[in-house]
Amino acid sequence: MPSGNLPGPAHDLVGVPVEEVSSIVCRAKDEFIIMATVGYPLWITSSTDNNAFHPETLNFGEYLRMSQRGIPTPYFQFKTSRHSATIRVSPITIVQTLMDVDQWLSIFCSMVTNAQILEILSPGEEESYKERMQVMSAEFVLPTPKISAREAQFVRYSHPQLDGSWIVDVSVDE
Repeated sequence: MPSGNLPGPAHDLVGVPVEEVSSIVCRAKDEFIIMATVGYPLWITSSTDNNAFHPETLNFGEYLRMSQRGIPTPYFQFKTSRHSATIRVSPITIVQTLMDVDQWLSIFCSMVTNAQILEILSPGEEESYKERMQVMSAEFVLPTPKISAREAQFVRYSHPQLDGSWIVDVSVDE
């Protein structure tokens, strides 16, 4: 939804019933799992001269067909890519870092200039953050003049999968 002339993110989730946010998060989680595991024709490999980095770009037409969504409104901005890499840190350490706003800010200080937890919707397990759901806001700055700073509000949700992987963020901005 467009934010018009109002400052801040397009959505304000603080005070929205937990059940409603949980429903959105569960649908987004299911869609994310599909998008993370499906290859061509949903994702198209980019060919570059750099053999070490071959990001994939989303085939938007295939995404619309697969997700059975309608054509987005004219103000909709579309930017996607995916790339995978191995990080030699335990999954729980990564989850703890992403769920703790101070650690997250410290590690990504070149991209995240401001972040805060607005509301904890579900506390989850204390040590592992399993099933913790929290509404966050953050301001992102990329080192390029073509993309201005952006404020986003999202649900940070830590959900372990059976294969040992974790799902962490669900954006609610469109």
